Amino acid sequence: MRSFHLVGQALDWVLVDANGNTMWNAYKTPNADKVINYAKKLGFESGREWGWDAPHLQYDYKGYGKDTFGKIKENGDELTISQFNHLKEMITALQKENKELEKQLDYKLDKQKVREPLKYHVDDWNWLKTNGIQMVRIHKII
Repeated sequence: MRSFHLVGQALDWVLVDANGNTMWNAYKTPNADKVINYAKKLGFESGREWGWDAPHLQYDYKGYGKDTFGKIKENGDELTISQFNHLKEMITALQKENKELEKQLDYKLDKQKVREPLKYHVDDWNWLKTNGIQMVRIHKII
């Protein structure tokens, strides 16, 4: 069963009088018009416009229930077009984020790469070893 109610995108409502009594036949009154018009401003669709479901209000989020005509099968699973498009958007966003993280990682790795010492550094190190100097603190030699 496909119902906007099952996914929390629809509700049925009823007016009540000052004593809390339900007014099931009041869907064509000015007060009902106010409720429906306010709900429409919020993005809801009214079942009263269909002529047979006056208490119904639904919020059509992601096209639920309207795209059953086209389905995509992948690995035995079945998706509606809107579900597929939503997943595709999520995958694209994750791929973009992944590329940015890869750039950041490459930058950090580039800064940490071990570089071959320059020839004069090797010569200096060999001279120190030859002369019995085992440890040098650069900040004290000036």
